[in-house]
Order: sequence, then C-alpha cells, then structure tokens
Amino acid sequence: MLMPLQRELKDLIGKNKPAEVFRRLREEVLHSKSELYNKVILLENRYHQGKTESDLGLIDFKEKTLSFNNVNHALLWCIDEITIADLSDKLRLDLESHVCIPEFHSLTCDRSDQSGMVQLHFYEHPDLKIRHFYLYGDAHQAMRSLHKRLGYDLGGQLLNWRDGNYQAQSKVRFVVCKPPIHQMPKLFLINIYKELLAQFHLDTAKDILSRKLSETLRSPVLKGDSSANIFSENDFVFVLLTLDHHNWNERITPEVVKNFIENFCACELPPDAPNFFFFYGIEYQKENEAVRLSVEEAINQAENGEKLEPLTPVPRSDVAEWFSRYDVLIAKGQTSDDMAAKLFPAANWIDMDDIEIQLLRLIDQHNKGLVPDF
Repeated sequence: MLMPLQRELKDLIGKNKPAEVFRRLREEVLHSKSELYNKVILLENRYHQGKTESDLGLIDFKEKTLSFNNVNHALLWCIDEITIADLSDKLRLDLESHVCIPEFHSLTCDRSDQSGMVQLHFYEHPDLKIRHFYLYGDAHQAMRSLHKRLGYDLGGQLLNWRDGNYQAQSKVRFVVCKPPIHQMPKLFLINIYKELLAQFHLDTAKDILSRKLSETLRSPVLKGDSSANIFSENDFVFVLLTLDHHNWNERITPEVVKNFIENFCACELPPDAPNFFFFYGIEYQKENEAVRLSVEEAINQAENGEKLEPLTPVPRSDVAEWFSRYDVLIAKGQTSDDMAAKLFPAANWIDMDDIEIQLLRLIDQHNKGLVPDF
C-alpha cells in the first residue's frame, strides 16, 4: 500500500504541484513526531523562501529553476524514504487492516465439480498413495491452472486467506509435462518416462522402461536439503501430463497412458511417502468436435483412473459467487453480481482463461492499494 501512495505523491511533483505534496505530507501522510516530518518542514521552508525571493525579483530565472529543481529532488528523496513507522496513526491503521489476497486465489472460480471429486476421492480412500484422474476440455479453460487449484485445495493453501500470516501445514509440488509424442507407442512411453524423471532431477539414461515411481522418493526434489523440505505422508505431488488436439491419437494415446499406469506407477510406496495425484489432460479447440468425441469415448473406456467432468466455459453467475467469497474486492455500494457484470458486461458464459486474467488483475490492484479500473 505504500508504493501506490508514493507513486501518487510523485505524480503530483510531475504535475508541478509541490505545494500540494507538502500539504499532504504534513496533514495526511506523516506522523508529526517522525524524523521525516521534521525534514519535510525544513524543506518546505526552503521552498517558500525560494518562491518569495523569486516573486520579489531577488533571484533570476536560472537561480529560481535551480532552487526549485533542488527542492523537487529532495522531495522525491523524502517520498522514497517513507516507511510504515513514519505514517500518521490513521494511515498506519489503514495499512495494517488492509487484507492482501494471495494471487493463486484467482484460480478458485467455479470448477467445484472437479475439485469436489478429487477431494472426496482423497478423503474416502485415505490409504491410497497413488491416484489417477482424466481431464479434458477446450484449450481456453485453463487446465494447468485447475491442476494447481486442485493441489492448493488439498494442501490447505486456500484456507484462511484473511490471515496474512497463515501457513498451510502441507507442502504441494506441482509437476507439468508435455512429452514429445511418437507414432510408435514404445517411444512415446519412453518420452513420458524421461520427461517425468527429469522433472525430479533423476537420471534418464539407463533402463528407462524398468524405472518406477518409487525412485522419486529419493530425488532431491522430494528428499530436500533439510528435514523441513522433505515430502512426507501429509504432503502432495500433483503431476499433470498434457496433450493437445495436434497430437491426440485415439489408437496410441490411451494405450500409452494405460501402460504408464500399469508399469511406472505399479509400485508400493511406504506409509510416510507423499500422496501422488496424476492427471492426464487432453485439450482441443472448441470447434474440434471430432477430437472431443474421440477423447470422451477413450476416457469412458479407460479402466484405470477417475473421469472428471469436462472443462467448459463458466457462467457469469459463478464469477459473482467468487466475488461473494472475496468481498474485500467489491466496490462500495456494489454487489457481487454488479462486479461480475462490470467485468463481463456482454457475456453470460466466459472462458476460464479470460476470467483468471481479470481476477488476477483485480487481486493485484487490491494488494497494491489501487482502486479497480473497469
């Protein structure tokens, strides 16, 4: 919140309004007992002295310009030096009560069906260490963001956001792979192994197809460099393997995913191992109905894993519901429905990509203490 205030004061200097800056610093911004307040008083006296000398013709234009420039430079320095301790009681209270929102809360609009299914699977099957889910939807529905949102849901990072010092007890590691495809299933599978092992900083040169997920527990990514960084039974590893409509193959892709699950993931993990969630995501263009139907059929026939609801555009009413949970973003005199309508005045259904861009912008403005710009 300090930076927007400092920027505002500097803008006034740029508009040649130093007198207004002095007034605001004295009357609104600075505590009268701060050392910076005393410096501003002395600097203001120097400013008025130069102005009087100029008005009386005691200094020429060059001396006047030099005097005012020196004052402006000193004033800019004073503005940069402002700290919370220098602020007036009112501004300090406003700053301390300003609730910042972690930016990943921009990911929490809608998708309750997918989130609910993943959470229920975890709570209803607590002994499972490895889980598999199928995701699919058009390319504008922020699949990678959903992957993160699901992890934060279970990890607890989305809880108690009004407490700026809240720290979730569980760690979450996100891994995203888009392996090079190959028309030969075996080489496609090898590429998946290599991409995934590399993400865990493990060797990818030897006996690729004999490797197992259990090796990742010894990786520097999960083992960590201290006890606080070791991933254990209360932590999560969320892996997203993605493909798009350019490399979807209804004959090869399902076979490769099946082999990956039945081989790489077919291993016992110890009780203190973290919880692994694998998501197999397929994206396609909205208009590519043929790929959508092919993907849907393949997922319906899959024997391993849970099918999540397809990712589709979001109704504007869900954006309004999001505002109702983050009410500090609702402008005075407005409702959550008003805010959603201002963001998307001409649409009843919105792509998640567009929603996240706007929500992230609002969160960023709020955290900086700026007024939302619609």
